[in-house]
Amino acid sequence: MSFEAFAKTVGLAQPAHLKRLVRNGHMPATEMHNPKTKAMQLYITAADAQVFYARFVTLRTLAKNRGVTWQKLSAVLREKGVMPFSPEGIDYGNLYLRAEAEAAV
Repeated sequence: MSFEAFAKTVGLAQPAHLKRLVRNGHMPATEMHNPKTKAMQLYITAADAQVFYARFVTLRTLAKNRGVTWQKLSAVLREKGVMPFSPEGIDYGNLYLRAEAEAAV
């Protein structure tokens, strides 16, 4: 799956956030040939996605799993002091460590 497609699927508004995660070593991606251009580029395989889902949640994925709105979850996480994943102040979007977010809700 392309970065753009995976980012959209999990609810990250900007694929750049996902690329930062990979570039900074927080999740894997797999280099493969683009079927149209034949250029090497990074994709998210099923194994890469499993690593992402094991470590992270987004408001979209958490809302889907819990059966509540992302707006309600956002408020609950803020109330409980759970902040988006942002080591060293780097912006990865509305991405949370799974363990912290699930413990809060």
